[in-house]
Amino acid sequence: MVSRHHPARQGAAASSSPLRRRGRRWEQRPQGHAITTAGFASARYIGSHVSARTRCSLHPRVSAPPAGRGSGGGSHPASREDALPIFTGVRMWTEGDVLTLLATDRYRMALATLDWTGGRLDALAPAAALSALARGLGAAQSVGLGADSDRLGLTWGPDSFATALLAVPFPDERARELVRAQPSGAVELDAEALVAALRRASPYAGPRGTVTLAGWDGELRVISSDPHSGESEQVVKASVSGGRLSATYQARYLLDALRPFAGRTVRIEHQDGLRPTVFTAPPDGGAAVTCVVVPMRV
Repeated sequence: MVSRHHPARQGAAASSSPLRRRGRRWEQRPQGHAITTAGFASARYIGSHVSARTRCSLHPRVSAPPAGRGSGGGSHPASREDALPIFTGVRMWTEGDVLTLLATDRYRMALATLDWTGGRLDALAPAAALSALARGLGAAQSVGLGADSDRLGLTWGPDSFATALLAVPFPDERARELVRAQPSGAVELDAEALVAALRRASPYAGPRGTVTLAGWDGELRVISSDPHSGESEQVVKASVSGGRLSATYQARYLLDALRPFAGRTVRIEHQDGLRPTVFTAPPDGGAAVTCVVVPMRV
């Protein structure tokens, strides 16, 4: 990896959890319309084992999970825009023996599929609640999951959690179309090497926090420039096929998209114009994760 910096001159907000614990049960804090005004969640959706149960009561005490399980993880972006509650949730549904989780804020999207044993599940749950819950699961080995028409319930060990569902329709087909890329080219490289390059380039990304990815001749360049901070060009070895990649992105969106692929080779499929860029990797025995980031207009 080659790193070049040209500095011009030198130049964590607190958050509160939307959950509270009552004995062995976790519930949402009363916040008026909490399920539609939840803040942004980079929801690492339950990175342990997820198993099925078909129905929960309003305050579910879901029993021990059945035998069929799948491991899940990844970064699920959701919107912080209160005026668009549809994008503040994690969409989840089952098809046969597959559970799919999807979240988007319109500029990026994450989709994960896991093995599933149980009945049908079709829900849109508040991402902020799930994100806060995921942080508290710790070393839980298994998680029971179920829903009725109004609420989603989870259980792990002696603990349980319930939250109201978002009662808004989700554009399922449109979201699925975004991951069906028609790439003009692709780049494959070590995900952690790219993350390191992005972190070195980010201090020079300017007030908009943007970097340009340019891929050709066996390398991917991460380029950033700001008249006040200076310039940076990071070079990472890569396998490049098809047309050249040259697109500008929010650096933090790229870092979020790469998080599920740590320690693996990530495939970046780019499309013409401002069509979304798709990040994928072969499943590693757990969830199959796809992340989508929309390039910026420059």
